[in-house]
Amino acid sequence: MKDLKTINVQAAIFTKELISRPDTLYYKLLTELDYILDQQPLINNMPDDVPAEIPRIMSTSTDNKFQFNIAKNRMDFFINFNEEDNDNESNYSLFKSITNTICTNVSAAIGVNRIGIITTTISKSDELKENFMNSYFKKLDKENLTELEYRTNNVKDHKGRLINNIIKISSGEVQVPVIESDCLIIQLDTNNRSLFKNKSEWLDVLDHLFDSSSTAVAAKAVNGE
Repeated sequence: MKDLKTINVQAAIFTKELISRPDTLYYKLLTELDYILDQQPLINNMPDDVPAEIPRIMSTSTDNKFQFNIAKNRMDFFINFNEEDNDNESNYSLFKSITNTICTNVSAAIGVNRIGIITTTISKSDELKENFMNSYFKKLDKENLTELEYRTNNVKDHKGRLINNIIKISSGEVQVPVIESDCLIIQLDTNNRSLFKNKSEWLDVLDHLFDSSSTAVAAKAVNGE
């Protein structure tokens, strides 16, 4: 996995009920998260008829490592890794711990019915790119190929719940926050297809979601495993 680097992880958390006061919820979570979001938040006061998924609160840390958006029916928490972040495993564990804290508080207040963990991993390895092409596109004419994309969703059962396992792999000239290069981008999106019915049900799947979106899984996907 030394040729793969995770550059971004997103936790998309969908709530059972509409969030009546996103600002109140944000400041409550801020204390639970030990004020890692140290920049002044952008608060969008919008009419009730504005779509619920539009963020009302947008916050970030000074170093732009963490971002947090809160809408009326969902929240999105991000961690961004720059090129100096060498310990992906440690950062991934940190993000998982913070996500667990957010879910614990939100579930207790208004309930959580769906969670998605989305990772973006890149590689500039020519060998991995060749493995990817040979694994999925053996018969393709590659002589003048500049871009390539592969996407699947393998729905699996986990403890009686259906889980989406979305894999998207792109090859070509790409631009992302930490790199502009000709490389592979592997995006893994693992989320529960079956909605949670009670406030503690998310606890049974969170570890599985993180495990299924890890760098190790990205490596297997590139090699067609």
